[in-house]
Amino acid sequence: MLLRNLLRPFDVLLVAMGAFLVLFTRRRQRLGDLVAGTLVVRQPKMAQPSPVPLQIPPDADLPPLDTTLLTEEEYELMRSFLERRWQLTPAARTALGNELGNLAWSKVPGAQAYTWGLEVLLEAVLVTVRRQSLGSRGTGGG
Repeated sequence: MLLRNLLRPFDVLLVAMGAFLVLFTRRRQRLGDLVAGTLVVRQPKMAQPSPVPLQIPPDADLPPLDTTLLTEEEYELMRSFLERRWQLTPAARTALGNELGNLAWSKVPGAQAYTWGLEVLLEAVLVTVRRQSLGSRGTGGG
C-alpha cells in the first residue's frame, strides 16, 4: 500500500501516462497498482428491489407509525413477504403474514391503530419507511 500511494503523485502529474496504463493494462491498473502488485476490483451495481404491489395507495392518509425499532433485516423480511405473497399458498401466506404482522405489532408504536388486518399493517410499515426515506433525502436546496 505504501508503494502504491508513494507513486500516486506520478499518476496525477503524468495524467496521460496514468490514463494510458488504466486503459491499456489487462487489469485496469495505474502505475502505483502495477508496482505494488494490487488489483482493481469492480463491484457490480446492486439491483433495485422490485416494486411491491400494495393495496394501500401511496398517498393514503395513514395513522402514524414509528418504525425506528425495526431492524433493517426485519423490514426486508416484511418487504420480501409483501413482494411475493401472491405466489404463496393461502396457508403459507396466512402463517407468514401473521408471524411478520405480529412482529410489527410488537415493535412498531402506533400499530394498534391498524385494525384492518396484519397485511394492511405490513403495507403501512412499508409505505411509512418509503416516505421516511424520501423525506430524509431532502430537496438538496438550502
